[in-house]
Formats: sequence, structure tokens, C-alpha cells
Amino acid sequence: MTLGDLKRRLNDIREENLELSKNIEELNPQANVDVTSVPSDSQITQQFAQTTVKACDWHIKTKLEQLQMGNETIEMRMKEEVSRRKQSYYDYLTKDEVALKPYHEVEAATEDLKQLKINVQEECKTIKEQSSHLYRNLREQYREFIENIKVLEILTNELRLEESNGHSYLTDKVFTANVNFEDDGNVDESAIQHLQNEIKDLETELAHYSEDK
Repeated sequence: MTLGDLKRRLNDIREENLELSKNIEELNPQANVDVTSVPSDSQITQQFAQTTVKACDWHIKTKLEQLQMGNETIEMRMKEEVSRRKQSYYDYLTKDEVALKPYHEVEAATEDLKQLKINVQEECKTIKEQSSHLYRNLREQYREFIENIKVLEILTNELRLEESNGHSYLTDKVFTANVNFEDDGNVDESAIQHLQNEIKDLETELAHYSEDK
């Protein structure tokens, strides 16, 4: 695996993480839901959150395995290349005509081999550093995904509770109005109309609040 291959793989991982982030942002459900459906929606939210966490975990695990395989391949090729160059150098030195070669040519060949070894080691070091950096980024993204899901669950539960409290408040108002009607048979029609307008205003305010959430 070359350095260019690793860079292309890093770009692919970034694109996949962006796609996963978009899917998590789309997790927020429509707020205007009837109170009777709250338990079912809550279960669906939890299941989706669990599925997302598993997907993140699988994503990181797969990429780390690929990086590990890439590092092993790089190290193996580096060892093979160094071994091949050493063997070539040894064969060159053991030839009969090597004694006829000028000393500066033998010295130059030795320096070339040393420099090649240094270059391969530096390239391997750079790739390992990039792999470590990618690993840290993936772990940090995983942690952020978990935190976002927890926040989303809290907001969803708060929204459900606020809607439930709002409907309970309206129910109490209607019940109180019915009791007052039974206690007082001569209720003024204007008072009834005022109460109906108040209930409509509360329902409208609750609907707007749900849409804002």
C-alpha cells in the first residue's frame, strides 16, 4: 500500500462519516404527535439510537482493521525490499570483478543502499503517524455520536412530556368548565364563549410550540 492509497482511503472514510452524520441529524422526529402514540415513538427513538451506535462501532472497527492490515502490508514490503537490496549488494560484492571496480563506486553503492533504507523507514514512520491520527479522529467522532444521541433522547423525552402536560392542562380546563356548568345552570353565554376562545388559544399556542421544537 502506497502513501497515495492511504490518502485516498482517508478521504473515503471522511465521506462515509459525513453521510453518517447527516443520517443522525435526520433522526429528530416531527414534534406534532398525539399523546397516545408517545410510548411507541419513544421505543422507536431508542431502537434507532441503538442501531446508530452499533453502526458507528462497526464503522470504526472495520476501518481500524483495514488500517492494521495496511500497516502490516507496508512493514512486510519494507522488509522484503531491504532484504532484496541487501542480497543484491551481497551478490555484487561477491562477484570476481568487484575487485576491479574503483573504490569510489563501491562506496557509492554502499551509501545508496543506506539512503534507501533511511527513506523507506521515514515513509513507514509517516504512514504510522497518519494512521494514529486517523484512529484518534475516529474515536473522537464515535464519542461525539454517542453524546449527540443522548442529547437527542433527552430532547425527545422533554418534548413528549411538555405535549402531555399541555393536553392534560386543556383536559383539566374542560373538566373544570363542565363542573362549573353543572353547579351553575345560568352561566352567561359570554363567559362560555370566553372560555372556548381561551381553550382555542391554548391549543394554538401548544401547536406552535410543538412545531418550534
